[in-house]
Amino acid sequence: MNSTLNKIVYNKNAKILEVIKTFGEFTSLTNNRAFGLLVNNKKKCIASFTDGDIRRHLSIKGNKLTDKIYKASNKNFHYLHANCSYNNKIRGFEKLLKKNVGILTLPLIDKKKFLIGIVNYDDVSNFIKFGQKFNFKSNNRITVSVPTRLSFVGGGYDFSWNINELENHVLTATLNKKIYVSISLRKDKKIKIINLKENISYFIKNFENTNKDLVASILKTSKINFGLNISIDTDVEKGSGLGGSSALTIGILSALELLKKKDNKLDLYNIANTAYKAERIEFGNEGGWQDYFATAFEGFKWIKMNNKDIEVTKINLKDDILNELNYHMLSFKYGNQRDSSLLHKKNLTKKINTKNFLKYLKKSKIIANQMKKNLVNGNLFDFYNLLDKSWKIKTKINWSTSSKNIFDIYDAAKKKGAISGKLLGAGQSGYFVFFAKRQYHNDIIKVMTKMNLKKEDLKLENNGIKFWKSKI
Repeated sequence: MNSTLNKIVYNKNAKILEVIKTFGEFTSLTNNRAFGLLVNNKKKCIASFTDGDIRRHLSIKGNKLTDKIYKASNKNFHYLHANCSYNNKIRGFEKLLKKNVGILTLPLIDKKKFLIGIVNYDDVSNFIKFGQKFNFKSNNRITVSVPTRLSFVGGGYDFSWNINELENHVLTATLNKKIYVSISLRKDKKIKIINLKENISYFIKNFENTNKDLVASILKTSKINFGLNISIDTDVEKGSGLGGSSALTIGILSALELLKKKDNKLDLYNIANTAYKAERIEFGNEGGWQDYFATAFEGFKWIKMNNKDIEVTKINLKDDILNELNYHMLSFKYGNQRDSSLLHKKNLTKKINTKNFLKYLKKSKIIANQMKKNLVNGNLFDFYNLLDKSWKIKTKINWSTSSKNIFDIYDAAKKKGAISGKLLGAGQSGYFVFFAKRQYHNDIIKVMTKMNLKKEDLKLENNGIKFWKSKI
């Protein structure tokens, strides 16, 4: 055990009176919170404690300062496995923060329960460290284009609470609708945000209350210490159901990484994981993991999520299959702007109380694997029929996609020749996508128009993040 750890580690037999003489002196090591760990005589980690644990213990009649610290400690403490992934560390703190226990430090413990180290929430990042040197000229601009996404199957099961227990598979692809982020350096330390879509601009004054500003949450997570102009534009409306906010987060983090890196190679796993931390945890926008990996990685992909990590496998789809998918696909804008985070929060409560959730997840995984096989082999009508089954399962677990109006729209499209389809996003609004033989398209368009849906031109792509540098 190194000397740093020794400052916050105590033997389980130490008395509270002895512990409090030094406890709290080294909060700089533990995210500015008083936090300690207990080991037994074999040096194995067996408990954690905070100043709050000590106060609660002493507030109970009969308890005293001469009691052993073990009596005041938390034996059912949170920890991380020593060799866990960056993704796993984020999930560990996410779980801890949702319990609101005030702890921002987690011990790293090996298989034999020996303490290997600690990790603090503020230090959980594999994101590039910023100093004062940049591989970038101050009169230049970096622009990043990030695609939105269409999730075929597996969405809705990608929440941390689920993948911590059960493996999930997501089949997804990128779309022609983009999010654009341009970044240039300032000579001062001010941060100016220009939203071209909404024609507004403002300065971020500080990083307090970042749960009110997604861009501020992203910049806080990336720990920048310099001035920036950030220009944002988008092909989609807020609440589109295409993963727009996640694509924006990916775009800003990608542009920031390109400021520093010499080789211009983006670490997409680190960017996707950091994006989740920024939007889901710092900003508090409720949702799952898939959107960050779906928008960061190009084209068609298979995303495997389990209790250890998230892994993306690219699907090398033939051009003929991609073109045929787009030839059969119809898309329509549905509903008004909605808050996907609010819908996810309501959905989570309902899902946790649904006894059949596990049954539907197992069915979804089987369908996902069948869909991937049929897609790669070009068996598109089998693929479409499986999509129909997947949609019907989703409506059983997602209350926001289960309204009479949504069912009526879906049924009307199928009566006019659609083989299958789905509503993209958390529900209530977004984009309806249908797959049908070309001779039925006009009939489907007519009935959708009568039902107040606007025809759109979504296209599936094999492209991913693009970036370029230019002079201001």
